[in-house]
Amino acid sequence: MRQLISSFSNGIRGQLGHTSHSSKTLTRQVVFRRLQALLIAISFILIALSTTTVLAKNIKVDFHQVPQQARNDFYQATNIIEQCVDVSVPIKIKVVWIPKGPTGFAVYRPTKNQAEFLIKNAWYPSALAHQLRGQRDSNLDDMNLFFSAQTKWYFKNSFDNNTASDIKANETDFINVALHEILHGLGLSSATYVEWQKEKHKYRHDKPKNKEQKLGAIGLPNEYINYFTYSFGKLELDGTPALYDTFIRTDEGDTLFGFANPSAELADKINGENFFHGPNARRANNGNAVPLVSGNLSHIDINLGTTPIMLPNSGIGESVHQLDPIAIGMLKDLGWKVKPRCLAK
Repeated sequence: MRQLISSFSNGIRGQLGHTSHSSKTLTRQVVFRRLQALLIAISFILIALSTTTVLAKNIKVDFHQVPQQARNDFYQATNIIEQCVDVSVPIKIKVVWIPKGPTGFAVYRPTKNQAEFLIKNAWYPSALAHQLRGQRDSNLDDMNLFFSAQTKWYFKNSFDNNTASDIKANETDFINVALHEILHGLGLSSATYVEWQKEKHKYRHDKPKNKEQKLGAIGLPNEYINYFTYSFGKLELDGTPALYDTFIRTDEGDTLFGFANPSAELADKINGENFFHGPNARRANNGNAVPLVSGNLSHIDINLGTTPIMLPNSGIGESVHQLDPIAIGMLKDLGWKVKPRCLAK
């Protein structure tokens, strides 16, 4: 930049030194236009420098049709994750910008019954499996994340220098949602599902007599999970629960595995009161099990004074750019190692 300014200044001095009185007005106009061009060039350089993002060391991202502002903010989210979670083995994430659909959606590549897994017959996220094993098992992505172009996004790394405090009520903070979806991809995700009200029954061997009565399932195919195509191939949905589901208990203290899968009774239980009972999550919640959203067990239903990142509407009209104690506790329960700097929060 110094050479650019120096050569430009020398050019101006040269022009002025060889300019006659009759052409001074024209020369001033030329100089003014060149000064304008220089200032514009400097401003773009400063913008580029101000939006340069340091990439997370061990979180590799593959973007598809994602705008630059969203990419910058997503890198910020990966940095926040890596500051808290011990990622000694690289994690691969595919991020897709979709024209319509949910605000954000995450699916992890599942694996089960490996020698290093403490819990058998449950789907572990491949990102966690690699940390436990100490090496990757393939070059496939560990999670696919989808973000809707229809959402009115708030980008912190915008050129207008927005800060986290000026988000509007009708905007959704992208860093916030990116953090939320990455946490789903790290394992904070249930394989439970209840049919939509207008959805036809797909489990014909267990069709309820009451047409209005919906069926619930764990780890079985459904139209929601099959809405997307994943870079790691079709999911093996054979009725196996997610690792996360093994920590869920009903209000009566029962697991969800004692009911026919699928069944209307299981739908009632999924739509009832359920809690995450992991010891670290309980410790973060003053010794109490963490209440989950009825019918949407991948999200918590609690207000801690500060907004937890795993609320279902996290990021709408607010900017949460850190992991809260409950999210950290849940990660530890699944088997993730958390860095001391975050345990102290």
